This record gives sequence, structure tokens and C-alpha cells, in this order.
Amino acid sequence: MNWNLHSMLQNREVDLLLDHPPSARFFAAAFDDDFAAAAPGLDDPVPSAGGLATLLILVLLVRAAKRRTHT
Repeated sequence: MNWNLHSMLQNREVDLLLDHPPSARFFAAAFDDDFAAAAPGLDDPVPSAGGLATLLILVLLVRAAKRRTHT
């Protein structure tokens, strides 16, 4: 699942839970190879725009709350 605004409602996405370690290792290796080829040199995931927007809103709310308590 991509976890963007459209993935759950508008895209045709499927999640699959495997309880078979050899199969899970196969798919994990395929995912890792695909990710490494798509983003060479990228070790850490990039924060999503939604995550950054949420962080910005939280920072602004905390700053506004601090201003109200100091006035």
C-alpha cells in the first residue's frame, strides 16, 4: 500500500500477509532490489509530504499555544 490519499479508495491495491518465511524472504529480497535500483544511494526513506505537513502544523500549534500562555 502506498498510503497516499488515493491508494485505499481509488487505486487497485492489494495487501498480502505471508506467514511462510521462505516466501517472505523471496518477496523481501525482490522489494529490496527494486528499491535499491529505483533510489540508488538512498538509505533512509524520504518523509512524505503529508508527514511533513503534519509536523509543520504541530510546530505551529505548539508555538501558538506558547504565545497564548506568555501573554
